[in-house]
Amino acid sequence: MIKRRLMSNHFIIWGSLLIAMIGVGSKEVIAETLKKERVEELFKALRDVQDRPPELGVEFPELTWDDIPALLKLSESRRFLSHYISNPISSRYEPKVREGLYALWLIEGIRKGGDFPSQNPICITEGHKLEVEFDITDQAQKELSSAYTSWWRNHDTLSQKELAKQNPLKDTKYSWR
Repeated sequence: MIKRRLMSNHFIIWGSLLIAMIGVGSKEVIAETLKKERVEELFKALRDVQDRPPELGVEFPELTWDDIPALLKLSESRRFLSHYISNPISSRYEPKVREGLYALWLIEGIRKGGDFPSQNPICITEGHKLEVEFDITDQAQKELSSAYTSWWRNHDTLSQKELAKQNPLKDTKYSWR
């Protein structure tokens, strides 16, 4: 009897979710879930890789404007990525990068047309010299995340072309290198 009741509750919950998805614009819900999963899968692959396999490639990941909300959710992460897709024309090698900073760098790449936004996922303050194992502070990363979040809030009122012209870092002391 208890087992039958548990199974019945399980079906009620899943059935309710399915009805909710159908009733509340299921296409949008499913599309949003797929976009989020695409970003999650990319970062999971980057976190889990031991040696950088060829399938990670050297091309900018296939991300679109639709992926920006999922990337913004990662923008304050301080977790390190030891393997990541980077610009192949750069002669500088960074042994690791903060996940949140990398997410912001990918957003910048999307904003700039789906290509690498700079030679490396490094954001520095004006006049700062690049040093070995450069790392951005917690506060600086929060400021960067805030700048991109504020910029993204305009996506409902501006066209993609207009939004792409706006530099999220314009009113900050930071730039990509």
